[in-house]
Amino acid sequence: MRGILKIAFWATVAGQIILLLAFIAVKENTLRTGTSVLLQTVPIDPLSLLQGEYVVLDYEIAELPENRRGAARGTIVYVTLRESSSGLWRASRYSNTKPDSDQVFIKGTTNE
Repeated sequence: MRGILKIAFWATVAGQIILLLAFIAVKENTLRTGTSVLLQTVPIDPLSLLQGEYVVLDYEIAELPENRRGAARGTIVYVTLRESSSGLWRASRYSNTKPDSDQVFIKGTTNE
C-alpha cells in the first residue's frame, strides 16, 4: 500500500509540472511566431475622489469608427493593422470576420 501512495504522489507532481510546462510552451509559441507591434497610446485623465489624479492609457485603435459603434456588448471585432512610416501600427480596417493569416490583426471585444 505504501508503494502505491508513493507512485500516486510522484504521478501528481509530474502531472503538475507537465501542465505548467504546457502553459509556458503555449505562451512561448505566441511570442516566437507572433509579430511585435507598436501602438499609439491616448491618455485619459480621470479624477477620483478616493485615488486623486491619475492617468489611464488607452490605445488609439480601441476607438471604434462611427459605423461600428452600435455593436452589442461582447461583439468580437478584428482590427487589421498596417505599419506607418513612423514605425507605429495603425488600424486600417475593422471587421467581424477573421482576416487572412498573412495580415497582422488584433482580436478584441466591444464593451459599450
